[in-house]
Amino acid sequence: MVYYMPLVVMVSIQVIIYKMKVTVIIPFNKDRGYLKHAIDSVKNQTYKNIELILCKSKDGVSKNINKGFEYATGDVVGYFAEDDLLCPKTIEHVVNGIGDYDFIHGKAIRFDKETNTIYKPLLKYPSVKDLIKHNYIHGGTCWYKSHVIKENRFDESLWTAEEYEYHLRLLSKGYEIGFIDEVIFKYRLHQNQKSIGNLDKEYQAKRNNVKQLIKNKYVVKNY
Repeated sequence: MVYYMPLVVMVSIQVIIYKMKVTVIIPFNKDRGYLKHAIDSVKNQTYKNIELILCKSKDGVSKNINKGFEYATGDVVGYFAEDDLLCPKTIEHVVNGIGDYDFIHGKAIRFDKETNTIYKPLLKYPSVKDLIKHNYIHGGTCWYKSHVIKENRFDESLWTAEEYEYHLRLLSKGYEIGFIDEVIFKYRLHQNQKSIGNLDKEYQAKRNNVKQLIKNKYVVKNY
């Protein structure tokens, strides 16, 4: 069943009764040729009580994710870009691993046409101080309990490092992070993305400046 809403398409993939409903949000401003693969990676999950929300907007990533949060009805909520993929057992691992944690992260695969590299964070349970020193959390591997996204939205003033700021804010408020020792996300590297796949030095310098401003804000709050 498909529900049409402003900027949002919700697709129910529920087949049988499972103990927890999971919402997956795919925010995007245009299909760069990968959207069908992203959707299929959700539909092909071993866990089936899934709500899929497609958020298409040119208003920016944070606003797009927040719009998905607004419509999400799952007990656990996650999102990923339309050029990335979930692994077949991602949601099964999330449901089994989130437990009493407020949000969780895990391992990822970074891939392009020629390479396939597993990313495993050096710290499984980072603190605010840890995260200020280094971003140990791969944003695409994160999943949140519903109360977390209801109480906290992404900073819509940011054009980059949105996830980094969000996780610093959650940890600074005392939300507890967990870790799943499984590969639960596939991150595609290509030149047309806005993060590490874009190798332009000037662009990366601007991104680093934003990250430093975010760090400075939380250094002041936590020291």
